[in-house]
Amino acid sequence: MPKAYSMDLRKRVIEACDEGQTIAQVVERFRVSTSFVEKLQQRRRESGT
Repeated sequence: MPKAYSMDLRKRVIEACDEGQTIAQVVERFRVSTSFVEKLQQRRRESGT
């Protein structure tokens, strides 16, 4: 079973997106999947947090 990403990593990924980095840049910087970043962004749009 895959290990869950920490809340700290999730926050840093969202902050990088907010700073204007592309998904591809965030994926490379944090070594996460494109779908992880997209899902985080979607979740934030839907929940506001």
